Amino acid sequence: MPVIKIMPSKGSVNAIRDYIMQEHKTSKEYAMASGCSIDDPERDFKTMQEAYENPRHPKERTYYHIIVSYNTVSEKIPPKDIQDMTEELCRNSKIDCYQWFGTVHKDAPNHLHCHIVVGNTAIQEDKERHIEKGKSFRSTQRFRRELMKEANQMCKKYGYEHSLVSGRGKGVRETMAEKAIKAKNRKTWKDELRQQIDIARSKADDLEEFREIMKESYDIEVMENQKGELRYIPSSFEKNDPDCIKPCHERRLGGKYSRTEIEQDIQRRREYHESRQNEREMEQRTGMEKGTAPEIE
Repeated sequence: MPVIKIMPSKGSVNAIRDYIMQEHKTSKEYAMASGCSIDDPERDFKTMQEAYENPRHPKERTYYHIIVSYNTVSEKIPPKDIQDMTEELCRNSKIDCYQWFGTVHKDAPNHLHCHIVVGNTAIQEDKERHIEKGKSFRSTQRFRRELMKEANQMCKKYGYEHSLVSGRGKGVRETMAEKAIKAKNRKTWKDELRQQIDIARSKADDLEEFREIMKESYDIEVMENQKGELRYIPSSFEKNDPDCIKPCHERRLGGKYSRTEIEQDIQRRREYHESRQNEREMEQRTGMEKGTAPEIE
């Protein structure tokens, strides 16, 4: 299932357009738009917003920034298919009731993803989705879940089964011994390891830094086998000591702790923070250009 982030913004529409259309990240062939032009979407968004603006209750947002990240580590998905799937996703959701534009970022082959910028004013109504023309865009957890479910079906339709979330192999894998220990309200070594991995992956910018954090903070060596799978070796491990804590292979921790999941989690978090930082800088720059104080959310 593609991972979807939705971020509201009061910033410049053309500024976010310039960011997502950077030449080293994408190309014009992967650009798409509906109800607006790629050349000057801010003008088109503003025209529609002003037509339905209520002077007493002006719209707070100028756009919503949506990032759709696909699993391109487990299987290779061509940028064109990512473009087609994302465009179809927009057409099949309430997004298509608004002006929107976007593109595929293909600069990181293992983390192909799409950026979609959605205007804050509905240009058509949809009674089934309770959307009235001129009303503001609303982003809720329910909408995001619906969007992810639709995206999952899209991957299945296009034949990318490895991009789906399976009920097997995900989450946490527990042995009978672990369950017996937990029944006595005692914490297992694997539970502690999972907790340490979660902290390390939340701080790291790449797999190498993840390894360094595990070593420096928890004295655990992160090795990999010939298949590239991770193995966690505590410094206290002695090969001939039956009482010491044994090394742990990633598959014994559950699918959530596979190398692929860790790398994707790190990449998604980095992409999210980079996007937020770029948007803040754009909003500050726009505020200074207008001679006003930058807005802070």
